[in-house]
Amino acid sequence: MKPIDLENNKKIASGFKVPDHYFDKFEATLMEEILKEQGSKVVPLCSRKKIWISTLAAVLLLSIGFTTYWNNAQENKIDAVTIENYLAQQRISTSELTKHLTNDDIEALEENLYPNEAYLEAIEDHLLESENLEYHSNEF
Repeated sequence: MKPIDLENNKKIASGFKVPDHYFDKFEATLMEEILKEQGSKVVPLCSRKKIWISTLAAVLLLSIGFTTYWNNAQENKIDAVTIENYLAQQRISTSELTKHLTNDDIEALEENLYPNEAYLEAIEDHLLESENLEYHSNEF
């Protein structure tokens, strides 16, 4: 490679050359381009057709979503018989049950638990005849 001598070769040509009378003609050519563009059609960014299609799609998706949710919510309801069977099969102590009862519930249970004297006498007879009397008395 040949070394560059800046003192002897002071003329370094620029890589860019401006055409003759460029700045004199620039204004006229710019105005011609502007006049040409004014005759062209302007295309809007969002058309009414796109808005209607997107609105229709959103309504359709929402209606499908709501009906699916509503049907699933209806299927998940548990009837009272299923709950009663579940509680009957579980080993839940009376203390756990009483934690979730209100005073009104307890009063209603006390009224309906022993409906007549014959029922009380039958329970007493069963306990007296039973061999595990101590077990039953400790449970209460």
